[in-house]
Amino acid sequence: MGLLAKGMRENGVDARVVAIGERKKYASDLPLILGSLKDLENPQWWRDLDPKGVVLNTWSAPRYDAIRRAVLEATPRVIEKLDTGGVRSPRVWIGNYLLQTYGGYVDSKNPIKRVMAPISAPVRTWATRYLPALLDKRMAASMSLMPLLAAESPIAVARIQRYLRYYHDEIPEVVCIPHPVADDYMNWDDGPPKENRIVSVGRWDSFQKNFPLLVKVLTEFLQIHPDWSADIVGTLPQNWQSVITQSDKFPRIRFLGRLEHREISTVYQRAKIFLISSRYESFNIAAAEALCCGCSVVGPADIGSVPFFTGSDSGTSACRQTVEHLLDALNAESDQWNSGGRHPDGISRHWLPRVGVTKVASKVLELIDRI
Repeated sequence: MGLLAKGMRENGVDARVVAIGERKKYASDLPLILGSLKDLENPQWWRDLDPKGVVLNTWSAPRYDAIRRAVLEATPRVIEKLDTGGVRSPRVWIGNYLLQTYGGYVDSKNPIKRVMAPISAPVRTWATRYLPALLDKRMAASMSLMPLLAAESPIAVARIQRYLRYYHDEIPEVVCIPHPVADDYMNWDDGPPKENRIVSVGRWDSFQKNFPLLVKVLTEFLQIHPDWSADIVGTLPQNWQSVITQSDKFPRIRFLGRLEHREISTVYQRAKIFLISSRYESFNIAAAEALCCGCSVVGPADIGSVPFFTGSDSGTSACRQTVEHLLDALNAESDQWNSGGRHPDGISRHWLPRVGVTKVASKVLELIDRI
């Protein structure tokens, strides 16, 4: 949301990030408006700000309805950005909803939630599906308060529309607004020559990102292709720290750990393929960044953003989340690079206007004007 506000400001608009917090914790020159939860639920607080429009990032959670109503009393021009792959309900896809719910508990910082995940996830999934008044109907009602909803990929838009049609004859407009990418340095623009290199970026200590699958796929791919190598960026699972020190086991995989954001752009610019091994995603900003840097994308097709990322001569989707099917997709994509079917300048030029923050912010401003 900070990047989106920055992009709006670059479009000539006095955009601010509104959040819960204390001003003393932040630099005085940041375009921030901070308050308490009580402030954000107060219509007069918003009227005093006198916003032309507001972009909410409240995940369609009913617990934020007081904020939604307060904002709508200050301006009718409100967009709620959902941050979703479209599976907000088990009615949309029960297996994926169960997986996301389980992963959310497993990746929680709360030890009780982690321990109880095998029980809590199916109970929540069953209750949400068969007792919709507990959450499903309330969430659909929360979404329907909004004049405009935004999901991050075309398939996510269609899934949210289908979900809303279960409960409402007339539904709010749902549009595709991708998460923005910092296009001032996440780009290719006749950059360094591409190498036979794969890159993956993620919080590898989370269940969601599926680090074991990533390593298995890369290990098998590199055995087949001795002229390729791989870079893995991000925090590794604790139980892998000692394993990766065995250099003979992973001779052409570099584990780079955490890097500054600008440093990651140089890794993207050198690589040809960005590999997604995740079990689920709302979008995957790292993949969008890689596209802007001239990489193509390989990932599982059931992740809503993957068909979006690969559908413009910019990647290959795997039909299943298995080592074999991801390996097939990776082999096919490397063949595309070897045969001249992929062009980094073309990939970058195609994706910068679609996910670069300058254009995304401009689109949001146009939608606010239209409401």
